[in-house]
Amino acid sequence: MKRGVWVLFFCLLLLAAGCGKTESQGPISLIGTSDGYSAALAIAPGSVGPNTFTVTLKDQQHQTVTGGRATLYFAMAGMEHGKSELALASQPDGTWKGEGPHLMMGGKWQLRLVWADEQGKSRSFAYEIDLAQ
Repeated sequence: MKRGVWVLFFCLLLLAAGCGKTESQGPISLIGTSDGYSAALAIAPGSVGPNTFTVTLKDQQHQTVTGGRATLYFAMAGMEHGKSELALASQPDGTWKGEGPHLMMGGKWQLRLVWADEQGKSRSFAYEIDLAQ
């Protein structure tokens, strides 16, 4: 009987220790495609709060794209207050980066990358993540 009480006690202790904490998922990697273009999106640390968003964009010939403009749009279904956007800056290593607190709560997020080339033609890449609470 004593052993069962101790097991129950430790289980309750472990549950209580985890309450109120935001779990980190670790870095998130996603791929989106549009008209033969691909956009790899990396989100680090991949948790609620500030994150770094890095995109590697490849054209139809699988060459890295560095020109134009790239913007990430964030939304949660049914949550108007969760909508935001982040302009990404082209980096010397061929990636696009931006930082911000755009994932402000756990749940299902829809992200959309819109990239426009120098002539103004745009492509849209869609991503979905389920961020830990």
